[in-house]
Amino acid sequence: MGVTGIGITNRDINASAEIWNFVKNFALDETIGIKQATINEIKVYPNPVSDGILFLEIPFSASYSNLQIVDLRGRILQREQIIGQNPYVQVNISGLSRGVYIARLSGNQQIAVARFMVR
Repeated sequence: MGVTGIGITNRDINASAEIWNFVKNFALDETIGIKQATINEIKVYPNPVSDGILFLEIPFSASYSNLQIVDLRGRILQREQIIGQNPYVQVNISGLSRGVYIARLSGNQQIAVARFMVR
């Protein structure tokens, strides 16, 4: 959306005289980037989890299709598909050791995250 340029100037060792310079102008037709995903809140309970079952409460306006359980190092430990638009999702996390984890929901350019602890 306009003309912009980039340039380089080379000066002598004392930086007092210009030896040469190069400028390249170019036109941008459109904004370059990606669309920012919407980030929503979800509720998790019980927190901390002690019986191996985690419940997620999802806003009605959200439509998620994927659930990932991630540790604090970013490793994906569990993946599940979410079918339908049920505002309550039950997840069996009995295979997780004690620690802090992140539930990450995604789908339809929306993301929701919540931290929970396993006792």
